[in-house]
Amino acid sequence: MNINKFQQRGMSGTAIATTLFILVFGLTIFFKLFPLYMDNMTVTNALEKLIEHPKLAQKPNRDIQRIFLSYVYDKEVRPFGETPIEKILTVKRNTDAGTVEATVKYNREVKFQGNLYFLVKFETTVGTP
Repeated sequence: MNINKFQQRGMSGTAIATTLFILVFGLTIFFKLFPLYMDNMTVTNALEKLIEHPKLAQKPNRDIQRIFLSYVYDKEVRPFGETPIEKILTVKRNTDAGTVEATVKYNREVKFQGNLYFLVKFETTVGTP
């Protein structure tokens, strides 16, 4: 079997076009979704900061929601849009142990191309020890 080294010249035009298409498609998805995950990191940090707040178990839910929003909006992030905070932040209390568990659950929608959208659902739960 003779192999002619001059016939092996690398990728074909179709292979290059396919590789470029996949690369551009992947980067487009990355740059559409990355800001959502960065905003979610801010929300998670605010939730963890909320749980460290002193005497949190004695505060009413409305005050807890207000404190949480001050932590989130302090970073100039508006991930919740027009959704009321009562639907996003859920506070569960264990009065016997004096613990508080806070859950943030929200959805974000991003337009991809034309009439295609990404729907990303976030849910984070943090509790006091």
